Parts: sequence; C-alpha cells; structure tokens
Amino acid sequence: MRYNLDYKLQVIAYYMQGHTGRATAEEFNLDNKIVIKWVKQYQSGGIDAIK
Repeated sequence: MRYNLDYKLQVIAYYMQGHTGRATAEEFNLDNKIVIKWVKQYQSGGIDAIK
C-alpha cells in the first residue's frame, strides 16, 4: 500500500515529539519497521526522501 506524503509527515512528526517507534506504529496502525524506515529516510534526505 502506498501512503501519501501528508500521512507520512504526520507519522514522522508524532515520532519526533518523543514517542517510541512502537507507540507511533500503534497510534497509526502501522508496522514498527515502516515507521523507523520513514524516520530514517526523512532524517537523511528530508521530504524528498520520503516522497
């Protein structure tokens, strides 16, 4: 499944507020690995990396 950019940014922002990867995954009903992947991509390449 493909997720839109706004949704990914919401997930990343929630994580960056201090929530764990697991808590973020549960909040957005995602797999923890997806959350961590998006956060790492964002941290290394900014918005362009998660498009």
